[in-house]
Amino acid sequence: MMRDGAVTVNVSNRSFGIDPAPSADKVLIVIYRFQGGEQATAVREGNTLSIP
Repeated sequence: MMRDGAVTVNVSNRSFGIDPAPSADKVLIVIYRFQGGEQATAVREGNTLSIP
């Protein structure tokens, strides 16, 4: 999913597979390292995840 040093992806069942909890609100939490430091971000289903 990384392209040119960045990740931009729509947070949806289409992107990640089968819906584990239909009709429930979901949040994707991603923990990553950037420039030597640990970062975290949370994105609600239906929004876009952008990591530099």
